Amino acid sequence: MFIYKTVANLVNLGLRVYFRKIYFYNDKVVSLDKPVLIASNHPTAFIEPLLIGSTLKKPIFYLVRADVFKEGIVNYFTNAFGMVPIYRRVDGFSNLKNNEEIFRSLYKKLSENNIIVVFAEGSTIQEKRLRAIKKGTARLAFGAYEKYGIEDIDIIPTGVNYTYPNQYRKEVMVEFGDPIRLADYMDIYKEHPNRAIVQLTKELRNRMQDCVIGIDDKADDELAEQHFVMNRSYLKENIFPIKQLSNDEMRSEWDIADKINKMEAGEKVILKTKTQNYFNQLDQHKLKDYSVLNGNQFFNIFRTIFLIIGFLPMVIGTIVNGLPILAGHIYVKKTVKFLEFEAPTRFAFSLVSYLLIWIILLITSLVMWNPYFIGFVLLMPVLGYFAVTYFDVFGKWNADRRFVFVGKEVRDRLVDERKQLRF
Repeated sequence: MFIYKTVANLVNLGLRVYFRKIYFYNDKVVSLDKPVLIASNHPTAFIEPLLIGSTLKKPIFYLVRADVFKEGIVNYFTNAFGMVPIYRRVDGFSNLKNNEEIFRSLYKKLSENNIIVVFAEGSTIQEKRLRAIKKGTARLAFGAYEKYGIEDIDIIPTGVNYTYPNQYRKEVMVEFGDPIRLADYMDIYKEHPNRAIVQLTKELRNRMQDCVIGIDDKADDELAEQHFVMNRSYLKENIFPIKQLSNDEMRSEWDIADKINKMEAGEKVILKTKTQNYFNQLDQHKLKDYSVLNGNQFFNIFRTIFLIIGFLPMVIGTIVNGLPILAGHIYVKKTVKFLEFEAPTRFAFSLVSYLLIWIILLITSLVMWNPYFIGFVLLMPVLGYFAVTYFDVFGKWNADRRFVFVGKEVRDRLVDERKQLRF
């Protein structure tokens, strides 16, 4: 328990640096005093369990594909955070036999009122759509009933939505749907077990669909992303709070995806042409959409003063905190072969590396008992986070600067074209 809570708190801090904003919504539906299955989508290898586990106030167990479990730091990280390996056919027939024992242990955990997270799609793919839901979640719930007679199990449909899952300092939106009660399916299950499993799985997919931002046709991915970008330009630039109990951004992007999914083919072709022309011009002039909307912010005196005064602390913070981040990027580039493993591996490696370096420096400063050295080490994380926020602010300031100096004719044309793209 102590190790889990310690890891959860450290992960929570790390996630608040890795993501610019974390949006959580409706997590109160997850009961802490009864058996719960959280059924989530799965865009990355293990960022989702870290997000969910670091937020809920109870140790949680996760069913994670077995190939996530590797030797060294990553393996320790996954084990300490309650992750349980599940074997697939691609892992070999001999390994599939291990699942029987694993499922028996999960039935036991449910009988003890634990929370188990299941990634209901059964595989990890980075795409903005919900894939087919496997029957494993329903079978796990009914299996616990068969083994221990448990009917009062909540199944929580959950969506984890990233703006850009492999990019640093972006946003993630997590939404919990209202629970599906296993007890509501018991009458059907007692008469027709397979029918109950199919119906529960179908209902689970329908509920998860409401929690996941999904583009039905892959051919529309670029169009949707362009309009997501335009929608994000309306967001406030407040640095704090990092974690927000809101689904406003998630719902706004879900609505955009829904409108594109329902749009007539001819209308969609016209919109694609206009949108692509607008973004081609942005690329040509190296501009950002939020500058077209808020270009006058370049003259914001408070932001300018912040950038001038904060330059030296930013440089110091970058120098003294940058090594673990750089090491994480190098490690991922050399060792990770699959896209879905890049972000979680980079996050885990950088976090563990940073903590080790910081602890060594802290112990050294205490042994030397140099007050200035101790103060500097304690100040390191603060300077590091300041550097991170400084780069966020500077990036927008620099984009606004480009927009102001691109010329009035280009500015006016882009502003006019942008107005015609809102729907």
